[in-house]
Amino acid sequence: LSATGIQKVNIPNKVKGENLEDYVKVLREQAAGIDICTHFSVKNNSQRQPQDPAATFAQCCRQPHEGVSSVLLVSGSSPPKRCDAIACLEGLSGGPPPSVPVGVAFNPYFASPDERTRERDRLIR
Repeated sequence: LSATGIQKVNIPNKVKGENLEDYVKVLREQAAGIDICTHFSVKNNSQRQPQDPAATFAQCCRQPHEGVSSVLLVSGSSPPKRCDAIACLEGLSGGPPPSVPVGVAFNPYFASPDERTRERDRLIR
């Protein structure tokens, strides 16, 4: 990859139960020094394990797999059942700071003005 000029790679978390560490290992072996960003899907991590998704996200940010240079938090397309992206971010407070930069993918689409207002209020808190 680096021979083609690719310097950064995102690894999406699209499947429930998917182990992103396997992909990170392959990339480290095949493209040493590449910038790897793993995605943390709230949707897929909420449904695949009994552990609190916010705690799992905090662990991914504080103790990322070797070779991971950043983590991107994504909520998924369905309404949250147990946890949402804001709860995951709140889970980072009160403990050690993340050891890698954390990004957040925000979906600004809401069908009604009331939904947009509610979401804006949630983001401000």
